[in-house]
Amino acid sequence: MDIIYNYIKQFGLTQFIIRFFFKLISPVLSIKSNLVLTIINQKHKENINEVKLISENKINLWLENRSISIEYFNNFNKLLGNNCIGYYIEINNELAAWGFVQTKGTYKYGSYFYDLPESVHMLKNLYVKPNYRGMSLGKKINEARINAIPEGCIPCVFVIPENKYAIRNLKLYGFQEQLKISHTSWFKKYTYTSLELIQDTKLNKIVIKGFKTL
Repeated sequence: MDIIYNYIKQFGLTQFIIRFFFKLISPVLSIKSNLVLTIINQKHKENINEVKLISENKINLWLENRSISIEYFNNFNKLLGNNCIGYYIEINNELAAWGFVQTKGTYKYGSYFYDLPESVHMLKNLYVKPNYRGMSLGKKINEARINAIPEGCIPCVFVIPENKYAIRNLKLYGFQEQLKISHTSWFKKYTYTSLELIQDTKLNKIVIKGFKTL
């Protein structure tokens, strides 16, 4: 019940009903969409002292003091080994929030894959533990990892269109809706992929390169 409550709280009752309906018909028809947001003119700010880089030693320590489960332990190590840089905040020596930036390689969104073009850096896996929400920790993680992306590279993030809260917050950092990618599948066998250009900017040619199926 907690999962249902949290989903309704984040996305609203209407979106829950729509998602439930599409879940029922998913054996016949499935539509998965993601908005691709980018920062066109990135401006660097001062680093936030509370935000630190995740290391293998830190991951081992968190497992030892039970700040993370074995599942998160394995996931963090996998991310670091897959061209990702991790950022975290601790409160009273306990892990409170984290987020990653993928600098190259293949990014998995849902059941689909995006090959990062050379200059695209992908924000991913932002999470704040429930006990520490409402303290602007996610904002601090976002600011730190955006600021760490080198000049000349493109900060990028994929978000489902229903997640209005995340989209609103990302726009506070200068993100703009660039593209919308949709995958329509019939009988889990026949898939049609479509791409909608939301903004006609010089970034389109770069960002689109990662969608190899188009």
